Amino acid sequence: MKLNYSAIIVISALLTGCAHPIIIAPDEQKISSNDNREYTVGYYISPKDKALEVTTLGGGGDNIRYYPYRDIEKGYKAMLSNVFVSVTKLDSIDKSDAQLQNKIDLILTPKIITTSGSTGFFTWPPTNFSVDLTNTITSVDGKIISEPRAVGTGGASTSEKLSEHGIAGRRAIEDALLKSQVMLFNVELPQKNKSTNLSKSVKKESSDASISDRLKSLKELKDSGLISEEEFKSKKKEIIESL
Repeated sequence: MKLNYSAIIVISALLTGCAHPIIIAPDEQKISSNDNREYTVGYYISPKDKALEVTTLGGGGDNIRYYPYRDIEKGYKAMLSNVFVSVTKLDSIDKSDAQLQNKIDLILTPKIITTSGSTGFFTWPPTNFSVDLTNTITSVDGKIISEPRAVGTGGASTSEKLSEHGIAGRRAIEDALLKSQVMLFNVELPQKNKSTNLSKSVKKESSDASISDRLKSLKELKDSGLISEEEFKSKKKEIIESL
């Protein structure tokens, strides 16, 4: 039977205009581990950010809605725990907070920007998703040390998006977290104050071993396809220059 074009337009219009809720929380098991850096860090997600509901495009003219900061938190902590020796959730970043002064070397605050879309006309779940994640690293007194940024992308086939509506978003968050992990493992950070006077030779041997481990981990990430050749060369140069 031949459908009238006008009828298709009317039907499509009736199907559009909704904002469907989805969950884009990452699978923590897919956030691979590295050797820890000897820093005690705290991460802070404000109550305002955690309550932020974002609406972006889905398919068929519909929208989707989700809570990016709430969904990313467990995966974010897992990623940080792969990089740093100790990770604490912070309830405040007030400089006078005793928790900061006594236990924390660095503070990390995530900033998330998301986009989505779909090639599907008759189904609303998104087939493509992006997560732009900036990790602002500050000292306890509020000085910005670095702001490494990673953009993760994720896609889904028609059959996948029907079985798990947020799968493209989940994959994008996982991609952003894995890329952030590489960056945080290699970003230059201020040296910690030493409480003991170790010999220079021991310090140098430890430093050389750390550099070797970082280069090895970086190569493994490139070989597994988690970072590009360009990202590998850039991070390798940063590590070598830190010698």
